[in-house]
Amino acid sequence: MIKALEVGPAGRTIVLGLTWRNLDLLATGRPIAFDTRELGVHPGCTLLLAGGATTDTITADLADAGLDLPVVHTDGSLLVLAGLHPGGPRGIRRRVTAIGLTQAADLQLRLGGEFLRPLPDGLPAVRLLGGSTADRLAERITAGRTPQVVVDRTGGRTD
Repeated sequence: MIKALEVGPAGRTIVLGLTWRNLDLLATGRPIAFDTRELGVHPGCTLLLAGGATTDTITADLADAGLDLPVVHTDGSLLVLAGLHPGGPRGIRRRVTAIGLTQAADLQLRLGGEFLRPLPDGLPAVRLLGGSTADRLAERITAGRTPQVVVDRTGGRTD
């Protein structure tokens, strides 16, 4: 996965380039998470990507894993949930934003499509792209743009 922060006239956008391997991990129930402070986004939050057949199954899987967050956006293929989670050290509540990609979203990303969605709580928008390799994703992300920083070409934790 490639993570970048794009700064432009419209503001800041978190850009996430997902390789087909990343999409395979998501489709098999292995979420990818990272702290947005890695990109210089303050106040930060944990950004979690999860996959599933439908938005309902993604919501249920997250709730089963202890992330019972309210839905703030859904369009049938992409789901955004956000809220506070008491899973931090010593029970400290931390902000979590989860993005669920359904099978339809997975297919669209594999076919070269992309998603651009605003995030809640003052976070930048997120732009999701899919590609076969990290090198191809890097080319797509930087084509005609100047991302402020590309942080990680492999990244995020997989749980």
